[in-house]
Amino acid sequence: QLPPECDTERKIVVLQNTMLTLLLFALALAPALAMLLGSVAVFWFRVPGKLQAATQTFSAGILISAVAGELYPLLSSPQNSVGATKVVPEWQVYVAISAGFTVSLVLMFGMEHLAGSAEEEEAESKAVVRSLSKAVSRSFSGESLEAPPLPDAEAEKVLEAFREEVAELQHGVGRLQDSL
Repeated sequence: QLPPECDTERKIVVLQNTMLTLLLFALALAPALAMLLGSVAVFWFRVPGKLQAATQTFSAGILISAVAGELYPLLSSPQNSVGATKVVPEWQVYVAISAGFTVSLVLMFGMEHLAGSAEEEEAESKAVVRSLSKAVSRSFSGESLEAPPLPDAEAEKVLEAFREEVAELQHGVGRLQDSL
């Protein structure tokens, strides 16, 4: 049997461990709840595009400063990888960080330029859909369709897109028939 003071000390340790566990749980729960509430709030509120762009730019700035903050001590430390001391002038550190940032921006925007913008394709498809819906509504309203609803170039694009979609559908139907 343990003396009574040991029992009291054990209860204090258990209480401290319990409090620490609850504190850690609360610390982990706070960001999880914030994320959950933010995700749910998206269904009721729409954030304006300018505010989204501003917060994304702010986040990018924080990320860049964090990376620069991690690289700056490495670049300015007097020891290199071999262990010999070599002092790098401060201006060279700033040039290296700026050059890396510039190259990454050029690569990022270059890839976007090469890949093409999804917004342009979406705008083009919306224009085609609007043209087609106008043509269909005119035909159902009894208006004359003597003038073509689409210019020849647009009509060819629409017809080609339609043919591609039909070919995809026929391929899908063929695969379904084969599986049955």
